[in-house]
Amino acid sequence: MRIDWLSKRPIANSGLHGYDKSVQENTLPAFELAALENYTICCDVQLSHDGVPMVFHGASLEQITGQKKRIIDLRSSEIANIQTSEGKPRIFTLEALLQNIAGKVPVLANLEGNEGEDAGLISTVTELLVAYPNKSAIMSQDVHILRRIRFGDRAIPHGIKAEGNKRSEIEQHFAMLAHDMEFVAYNFRQLSNPFVRFVREKLGMPVLAFTIHNSEEWERARVNADQMIFEGFKPDNDN
Repeated sequence: MRIDWLSKRPIANSGLHGYDKSVQENTLPAFELAALENYTICCDVQLSHDGVPMVFHGASLEQITGQKKRIIDLRSSEIANIQTSEGKPRIFTLEALLQNIAGKVPVLANLEGNEGEDAGLISTVTELLVAYPNKSAIMSQDVHILRRIRFGDRAIPHGIKAEGNKRSEIEQHFAMLAHDMEFVAYNFRQLSNPFVRFVREKLGMPVLAFTIHNSEEWERARVNADQMIFEGFKPDNDN
């Protein structure tokens, strides 16, 4: 399978952060540290108002700027003016991240959408990842994004990020298999369910457990998963 690489090494969620309080999530230093440790990196990506993929997690900028504006409300030039206390850009483009990492490790892009406002997100990210000189994949918890996958977007593997154990949730996840998903990332606390068992045992899909915070959580999760998406500690690279 073209996605076998995804289970080969732990995946650093928003870069390598948490264990060292001086490094913040979704910053270039966090991603650089993850690459140095040879972890696959997972970055959250949202579209700016002018259609530029930005590396950012969350519904709004309130934690950073005190304002409830969203990434989609601002142009990329405005976002670039949001700076750290050292005067460096706090939020950067996916293109800048990929150039910075320069193919050292694989990249998993988690797309965070705004339904009705994010047309072009998946195709624009796909174009950037096709040019990246290492393995890459796309996932999303927003099903409206995954339903828009075009033939050309399939140059990059796609997966669903999911959670839940209710029957209605499991049925929705099964329905998404019609959109050619190649892997699954699932909340590690809810891994024991018919959907995860089916995709792993019957379809042979890699299953990623998120978000793992210590080795004890991974020991419980690995019974039903092939690799971890982690933060807050440094796992061994032979997991």
